[in-house]
Amino acid sequence: MHPDLLVGLLAVRNGLVTEAELKDALEVLQADEQNVPLSDVLEQTGRITAVERRLLDELVAWHLDTNKDKASPFLQTLPIPASLRDSIAKCKHLATEQSLPLFADESIQGSANNVSLTSDSVKHLQLDSRFLKEKPHAEGGLGIVSIAEDTQLARQVALKEIRQQYSNDEECRRRFVLEAQVTGALEHPGIIPVYGLGVNKEGYPYYAMRFIRGESMQQAIVRIHSPQNSETREREIRRLLQRFLAVCNTIEYAHSEGVLHRDIKPDNIMLGPYGETLVLDWGLAKVTDAKTDSPSEQGCVLQSAAPDAGNGSTRMGAAMGTPGFMSPEQSLGWHDKLTPASDVYSLGCVLFCVATGSRPFDSNDIATIIRKTQTGEFPSPRAKNTAVAKPLEAIILRAMATKANQRYQSAKLLADDVEAFLADEPVTAWEEPLSVKTRRWVKRHRTFVATAISGCGITIVGLVIGIVLLSAANRRETLARESAEDARDQSTRISQLAMDRYGDYVKAITSSPRLKAANLEPLRRDLLFSAKDFYNELANITGESDRLRSEQAEAFFQLGNLEDELEQRAEAIGNYSRGIERLRELQQDPSSASDDNLIDIIRFTANIALNQRILGKNDEANQTLDEAEELATNLRSAKPSDEKVQEAVAYQLASIHHNRGSWLFSIGEYLKAESSYMKSQELLAPLTSRSTNGNAKILRLSASTNSNLGSVYFSLNRFDDAKELLQETIQTRTNLFAEDGDDAYHQNEIARTQKQLGDIAFRQADFNTARTEFDNAQTTYRSLVAAHPEVSKFQHDLALLNTSQAVLFARLGMHDDSLSASAAAIETWQRLIQTNPNRDDYLSKLSTVYFNRAELLISLQRINEAVQPAEESWRICEQRLANHPDSNTLKADVAETLIQRARIDQALGNLQDALEKLQQARTTLEALAESHSEISAYRITLGHCWSSIASLLSVLDPDNSTSAYRSALAVRQQITAEFPDLAHCLFDMLVSQSNLARHYASDGLYQEALTEFAECLVGTKAVLESHPEHDQAQRLYSTTLAAQGTALSATGQFQAAVDSFDAAYQQNAPPYPEERLSFATSLAFSDQVERAQEIVAEIEKDLPNHAQVISEYAVACAALSTKLWTLNEQEADLPNSFEARAVDSIDRLVAAGYFHIEANRTRFKHAWSNGIFGNSKGFADRRSLMTEAEE
Repeated sequence: MHPDLLVGLLAVRNGLVTEAELKDALEVLQADEQNVPLSDVLEQTGRITAVERRLLDELVAWHLDTNKDKASPFLQTLPIPASLRDSIAKCKHLATEQSLPLFADESIQGSANNVSLTSDSVKHLQLDSRFLKEKPHAEGGLGIVSIAEDTQLARQVALKEIRQQYSNDEECRRRFVLEAQVTGALEHPGIIPVYGLGVNKEGYPYYAMRFIRGESMQQAIVRIHSPQNSETREREIRRLLQRFLAVCNTIEYAHSEGVLHRDIKPDNIMLGPYGETLVLDWGLAKVTDAKTDSPSEQGCVLQSAAPDAGNGSTRMGAAMGTPGFMSPEQSLGWHDKLTPASDVYSLGCVLFCVATGSRPFDSNDIATIIRKTQTGEFPSPRAKNTAVAKPLEAIILRAMATKANQRYQSAKLLADDVEAFLADEPVTAWEEPLSVKTRRWVKRHRTFVATAISGCGITIVGLVIGIVLLSAANRRETLARESAEDARDQSTRISQLAMDRYGDYVKAITSSPRLKAANLEPLRRDLLFSAKDFYNELANITGESDRLRSEQAEAFFQLGNLEDELEQRAEAIGNYSRGIERLRELQQDPSSASDDNLIDIIRFTANIALNQRILGKNDEANQTLDEAEELATNLRSAKPSDEKVQEAVAYQLASIHHNRGSWLFSIGEYLKAESSYMKSQELLAPLTSRSTNGNAKILRLSASTNSNLGSVYFSLNRFDDAKELLQETIQTRTNLFAEDGDDAYHQNEIARTQKQLGDIAFRQADFNTARTEFDNAQTTYRSLVAAHPEVSKFQHDLALLNTSQAVLFARLGMHDDSLSASAAAIETWQRLIQTNPNRDDYLSKLSTVYFNRAELLISLQRINEAVQPAEESWRICEQRLANHPDSNTLKADVAETLIQRARIDQALGNLQDALEKLQQARTTLEALAESHSEISAYRITLGHCWSSIASLLSVLDPDNSTSAYRSALAVRQQITAEFPDLAHCLFDMLVSQSNLARHYASDGLYQEALTEFAECLVGTKAVLESHPEHDQAQRLYSTTLAAQGTALSATGQFQAAVDSFDAAYQQNAPPYPEERLSFATSLAFSDQVERAQEIVAEIEKDLPNHAQVISEYAVACAALSTKLWTLNEQEADLPNSFEARAVDSIDRLVAAGYFHIEANRTRFKHAWSNGIFGNSKGFADRRSLMTEAEE
């Protein structure tokens, strides 16, 4: 479409130029062959000013941008006189087959003042003769409806004509036509069908549609809520709600077609006598995303300057719609921001009328209605009519939310909730109270719930009592304000009784193991949410009394506790904070200020810190916990002689230190954790001693503190301290049986403590005690799981025990039992994680059991099977470290998994990959060991890392492997010096000492090797004396004796070597071929030739093709050859045979480049110097070859 078309017609339409002036300009334009813009011609000829020119250009640009290449709806309604049309046609560049049909011709308009129809509407102009008006029927904001006869089909129809006062307004006429087009385009049972569109004799537009006999929804509302209808009102309201569902479905359909109604109200809803429900009056409809072929695709925003028509009538202004029914955003005139939620608001207003019998906004002043609409100031439905059900009220309030994003986002969602309400189902807009929720649940699960609730000690009667008591307290509080002091006291007592009754109810829910069952979790959550309703109602009671503030503060605290149970951490923080605000308000008034308020503030603040910690906001949590500690310390100092305050504050401080200790322990800050737990102990000690009945709350905290401090001592290898505390914990738990009556809880805690004692025994290599403690714990856990198979806590702790048992079984050589125990633990952790994916502690424990399983499989040389659990352990640790990057414990865990994976790589031959992983782990562990020297675990793992690096470098880079062996030994010696009673650390140190000695021996440093061997044997013997069942120490002792024998043999100490070998094999040292051949050499030169020959003959049967074995074989054969020549010079065959075998073996070694390595040459030099090789020419020649290799 050419812009000049728009320029000219807009100029005429807006009165900037007359038709004659435009015609003159078009003639100028026609004569100009350079196609000068029409706006230039109009400005240059003085027809318009520069300002008017800019205005025209902006209007044209807007039309072109808005309508793109489509026909402008504005142009389609512009009347164009024939003379002007002729002038346009003469301008060749303006008149095209595409442009001229866009404009309406005045020749097919009734008159210049009448509505314009598109060229496609010409065929409808004769409809006037078809419809004969009979009588007026109704009037609306824009049109008048009459009953008419359709002469063609002999039926009654509704004929709608534009009201006379709007008949000459172009926008109103256009909107009227659009209403007909939209109504006709939407094909739905809830939208009235249109039979025809045209103009009457006067030139005014009309359209005919189906005539529905019945009443409007507004009439039905008035009738139903009239006094004479009181007996049937409830039933009829439910019927009207069914009609409302039909309205919602109709609007949902329109929205799906991209049409917003924008004027939904009871007057625009027609109810037929046969169940028909029709939505009328689509005159304000806005097309937002219509289909291509839709007649309403014009998408125009209809506005008019007509005056307001009064309350209840459609307002014809910038804010289009009916005041009192249009949404806040619609009342602000934000037409481009309207969404389906805008119509939902109007539906909510209709629902308000249906439920209450009155409108949300009662004022007759439109400005007031609009202001209140925008601010959300309207009475609740129940304030208007107490008979309105609370769920229905909640639905209305959500639909009428001031902010669009807080409403139902579609008419269907609104209908779903209304339908649920009618079916007595839960609605999304309302959290049901227990009286409703439990009634429904019990009705559906009558037998099951009766059993569960009776087993938990929870009664519906108890709950109802709480509700009744609270209601009574509220009523009596009103009386108290009006009457005497005794009524006020009675109100307080009853209110407190209600609070106490509900508190007992909540405690029963939260502490019951049965209700924590997976299949009862929905009921448990429902009960907890019902309890929230009670406290929410209390928290939201209006009033300024000190008692109310105090009760509301407690209500907020209970809400926070309930949200803790429901894992709604952010909500819990919010309610604890609101509770603090209430208490601070009380503290500002001297008459209501109290120490109890301050203690509660401390309590709330500490709970906020706990939730911040769980949300991962550790910095905020530390700051909040410090604030709680400061408040408690100040209060304690201010009231030194008040025993009640001292005890209450001491308990809160003990709890604060306990919680801080738990966090410090979780991140590996063991010494700081110890300090916090000890502070908690010191504060609790006088409380427990003064508590005549052993206050259960104090004893619980004391037992938990002792148990956790025991874990700290275990991590710090202070096993005696740990055992003392854990034994004390068991006694405390046993005493609490009678106090709490919660046997299952305390049995579980006792079993957990027994498991801890078993872990300590295992670390001390007291495997029999470890197994006994584990068995005791297992008996308890299995009975708990059998009695409560649904309680995840018991399964969790049994899985922990299985993890420890798997390690113990592996240590005892019970490999199948170990693998079975780890498989059971893995299955349990995976199941628990599936239902609790955010539990980081579950992931940690799953990672541990994977790691231990991989360790066992590696030790069994089942390397391929070890890959999967090792990778899983590492993956979980990496994932957890990403979520908690500041955790030192997790950094150490990742390093440990890297070491394990490196060992697997090494076994699979991926040596370089293995070394890279080990170096990465070493860097992490060295940094941790340096910054946290008090934590031996980091150095223990570092020792493992150095040992693995040394083993790998002995293959990849032998020259640098010595320093790695020394580093491993140095780290372990330091740990052993600090913790001499740690059997496992001493054993690790002895292994490193033996490895270093072997390395020295392989490098030909035999004296250094013998020194380390001797020290290692002394230390290992000491371990065996205190732990004779220590099979790993037994193995180390025997293998070290054999390795020492090889070094002694190499240095010519043959008899000492024989003694060492004999002792080794008496201790069941493994018969490694190279060591057995070294034994044979020593035997030969100790005059035990026959034993030497037997060993050589045995090994010759299956001689391994390994350089070290071939080397020792050559030396043994040479020793036998030399010794046999000495014993019998006359018998040459046997000595020559051994010499030939020795020479052949040396030749093989020379060919393989064996003697290019200095350590290998050193071994043979020692053999030559010790006389093992005789003076034969063959040996002399081989010595020359070795010398050449050295050169």
